Amino acid sequence: MGKLVLGTVQFGLNYGVANDQGKPAFESVKQMLDLAYEQGIDELDTADAYGDSQEVLRSYSDQSSVQFQIMSKFIDDGTNTFLGFFNNSLKRLNRQSLKGYYFHRFEDYKKFQSFKEVEELKAQKKLELFGVSLYSISELREVVADSRIDLIQLPFNALDNSHEKRELLAEAHRQGKKIYIRSAFLQGVLVMPEDKIPAHLTPLKKDLQSLKQIAADAGLSMQELCLGYLNSKKFIDGILIGVDNVDQLKTNINLSKISLSKAVVDSVELVIVQDQDLLNPAKWGK
Repeated sequence: MGKLVLGTVQFGLNYGVANDQGKPAFESVKQMLDLAYEQGIDELDTADAYGDSQEVLRSYSDQSSVQFQIMSKFIDDGTNTFLGFFNNSLKRLNRQSLKGYYFHRFEDYKKFQSFKEVEELKAQKKLELFGVSLYSISELREVVADSRIDLIQLPFNALDNSHEKRELLAEAHRQGKKIYIRSAFLQGVLVMPEDKIPAHLTPLKKDLQSLKQIAADAGLSMQELCLGYLNSKKFIDGILIGVDNVDQLKTNINLSKISLSKAVVDSVELVIVQDQDLLNPAKWGK
């Protein structure tokens, strides 16, 4: 289905400022995964750091004939070798291969010395794509120029969409890199009621009001505006969505084919957040 990829951090942790339900029960996870696959979503995104999400996915695959393609991420904390981390993920997931494997931190990419082992995994058909999960523009600039990186994952949404970021992503896509974006709704902030926005994000309210006005003028909900904006970008190969329940997943699936006029896209891109730290959840409240 289009560009949607199901993120699984919620399956292993209580995650997201908009999540007031906590980690879902396994039966709820099963319902979400069944529905996702039935509706054509065939890729999942997980990570070593996502609590027990990999074990949850293994439990699901043990009970189901469905086989999703899986992307995972690792943190080089010095407790294992690169191959050790990779093989441990395969074991936790009970898989023979992964579609994608990412550095969870840019600093690990910077010190990495095992690209030969990555090529060996690809030759063995154990890995298709090797990538980096990013946050900043400076990190993106560096990775775009690295031919050893096949895939880039980073935040991108209707507020976090600077001109330079758009240009760099388009260039990476022209080079053949796959672009997977996360934080499509800024951890839910873009679609939550104004009175629910955390105090430390109060400075974002003015920009959020601008987006809401654009959506209203176009006869769209904020969810439609946000997903429609992402759908307008040809350089995006995958849009990660995280959901806490089946109803949220149904809503995102129903909205996943929304398209926007060029005028609406242009209006969205005129809304520029001055304090970029407000767009980085790692810096919220600091």
